Amino acid sequence: MNRTIMEPTWHMAETIPSAGSFSKLSWQKKLRGADLSHAEYRVLMTVSTYTGADGRNAYPGNAKIIEDSTIARSKIGPILKSLEVKGWLVVQKPSVGRTDATVYRLGVPADLREADAAGSGGQIESLARELVPSGNDDAPSGDELVPLGGLIRSLPNQRSDQLKTPSSATRPTPELLPEGWKPNGMHRFSAGRLGYTKQDLTDLEQRFRYSNRGKRSTNWDRDFGGLIRSHADDSARAEIDYELEPLEDSYV
Repeated sequence: MNRTIMEPTWHMAETIPSAGSFSKLSWQKKLRGADLSHAEYRVLMTVSTYTGADGRNAYPGNAKIIEDSTIARSKIGPILKSLEVKGWLVVQKPSVGRTDATVYRLGVPADLREADAAGSGGQIESLARELVPSGNDDAPSGDELVPLGGLIRSLPNQRSDQLKTPSSATRPTPELLPEGWKPNGMHRFSAGRLGYTKQDLTDLEQRFRYSNRGKRSTNWDRDFGGLIRSHADDSARAEIDYELEPLEDSYV
C-alpha cells in the first residue's frame, strides 16, 4: 500500500508557497520601507542566508545567528520572536531540547500578502514590470528583452484583451518627495556598514530633503541610497587627501 508522507506544519492557516513559486529577489524587494529596526533587519538577513532557493529550511541555531549578525545574545530571542509576530519569519519546526535548532522559513507579512492578492493585472502585470524598462532605468548591456507580446502568448488562460503592447505596461510616475518620507531599514543598514553614525544619517537626510525641494523622482528610496554610497566615497577621498597634505608640505 502506498503512503503519502506529509510534512508537519505549525501555521496551517497560512498558505505555504511551493518551491517553484518563491523568489528570494521578490521577497527582498518587499523589505523596502519595512517596519524593522536595524537589529531586526540584520538578524532577518542573516537567517535568510541559511535558507535554500525556496526560502525554507534555515536552522543555523541562535549561537550562529549571534555570531553572524553581531547582535547581543540577550537580544536575539526577542528579535526572533518580533520577526515571527511581524510575519517575516515562520517557524517550520520548533526546537526540541538544546541540541535541536529551530527551523525557519522566510515569510511575508499578512498586509503585504493581501496587497499582492488585491493588485490588478496579476501575473501579466508583474512579469511586464520585470521585463519592460521603466523610468530612467536602462536595460543591462548585452541582455535582450523578451517581447511582451511573446511572453503573454506563452502564458496559459490569458484573455485576448490582456494582450497589450509594451507602451501600456505600468510605468512609475515622477513625484515630489513625500512629506513624511524617511530613510528605510535598508538605508540604515547600508549606512551602518559604511561607518555612519545616527547623527551622520540624520544630517544627510536633511541635506537630501533641502537639495531636492521641488524636484521629482520615480524612486526617492533609490536616490537616497545612492547619496549614502557617494557621500561615503567622498568622505573617504577627503580623508586620504587630508593625510597626504603634510607629506606635500614637507617637499616645499
